[in-house]
This record gives sequence, C-alpha cells and structure tokens, in this order.
Amino acid sequence: MQDYSDLDLWGLIRQGDTAAFGVLYERKWETLYHTVYWRVLSQEDTQDILHDIFCRFWEKRQQINITDTVDGYFRTAARFSVLNHLRAKGLRERHMQLSSLTTQEQSDSTTALTHAQELKRLYEEQVNLLPEKMKVIYLLSREEHQTIEAIAKRLSISPQTVKNQVSSALKKIRAGLAGYEFFVLLTGDIKLLQVFFEMF
Repeated sequence: MQDYSDLDLWGLIRQGDTAAFGVLYERKWETLYHTVYWRVLSQEDTQDILHDIFCRFWEKRQQINITDTVDGYFRTAARFSVLNHLRAKGLRERHMQLSSLTTQEQSDSTTALTHAQELKRLYEEQVNLLPEKMKVIYLLSREEHQTIEAIAKRLSISPQTVKNQVSSALKKIRAGLAGYEFFVLLTGDIKLLQVFFEMF
C-alpha cells in the first residue's frame, strides 16, 4: 500500500480498511504535527489536536466528501481544530480573569464588549478595503471555507494565484489591525483568530 496514492488509500478507508488508514496516518502525521505545533506551541495540545483530527477522519469517513485532495481536507481540518483550540483557550483565560474581578472591576465588561465590537468593525473595514479580486478570493477561502483547489477551479485561475491572493489579503488585514493580537485571542473571535494565527 505504500505505493498507493492518497486518493486510492482514501477509497479503501471509506470501505473500512484499517491498514489503508494506518498508511495514510503515517504519511500525513509528521507534516500535520509540525504545522499544528508551531501555532499552539505545546506538544500535549498538538497531540490532542491530531488525535481528534484522525479520529474524526476515521469515524466520519462515510460522511466526509473529499472532492479535491486528501491534503486539502487535512489542511482545513487542522486549521479549524487549531482555531477552536485557540478560541477555547482564550475563553478559559477570559473566564479566569473575569472570575477574579472585584465588583468595581466587573463594570469594565461593558467596555470590553465595546472593544470587541469595534475590533469586528475594523476587521470588516479592512476586508472591504481589499482589491475586488483579492476580496472575492479571500471571502471564498475564509467565509465559505473553500479549498485552494476549489477556488482555483471556480475562478479559472491557478492554485498558486489563489495562495498568493489569500496571503496578500492576510498581510493587508494584519497590518490594518496591528497591535490587537492579544485582544483578539481573548475575544475568541474565529474570523479574527484566522487572520492572526493563519497556518496555510
């Protein structure tokens, strides 16, 4: 099976072939590990995230629809697993902070909400400032969660062009939101976490 393509292995996995799953696991694990680790910076958390990704891959194999590449599926799965992890971490930290507030300090929660709303407004403003073609590609990637390959096919452009446009869009948005990184983590906003903790 070592000579089988990813899609060949995927076809066998859908039929319940555990050997094929083992081969694909060994083939993808190291790359995914490094990708996830450099975002969460914790071996334990990385291992937990990868465990969840591969468990869902096996358990949901009948429902998963891979139309492009197996790598595309794992990139998307890793992206959202990391974002969910960071969001949960941010919420835990925020809860710990709020639970330790005095009655006087609790009045600051309204201010925090105002800041979160303002941050969301600034993000949407930065997205709207993107060149039209770049904006369309960025929204397809981040709002509709389409893969690079799917976007390239839909817009009749090369996958590399899609990658370049998304990368440029992220740089522009980050520049417009510079200085808000830590607050983004505390708010736990998925869209904003994607901007500052993008992996792909």
